[in-house]
Amino acid sequence: TIKNLLLEYKKNHSFELEAINFVDWDDFLYISSKLEVNSGLLIYLARPGGVARNDFMKKISKYLRNYFSRYNYILFYPEKEKK
Repeated sequence: TIKNLLLEYKKNHSFELEAINFVDWDDFLYISSKLEVNSGLLIYLARPGGVARNDFMKKISKYLRNYFSRYNYILFYPEKEKK
């Protein structure tokens, strides 16, 4: 998982890590109130067209622009399964 990769990376680098899992997309705005000046945000999303994809994910760019423009962020999508 992304969290495990970051924890492994953290062994040799100095940074704080807090993982916040949420099911309700309304909680996404709550996260913006928890971030500090030098915070970064890593967002793991379902692949476009995937089964887990939902309508809110289409709006993620707008939310990032409106509520997270002061922070660094990275969007992660799962690797496409190889056949």
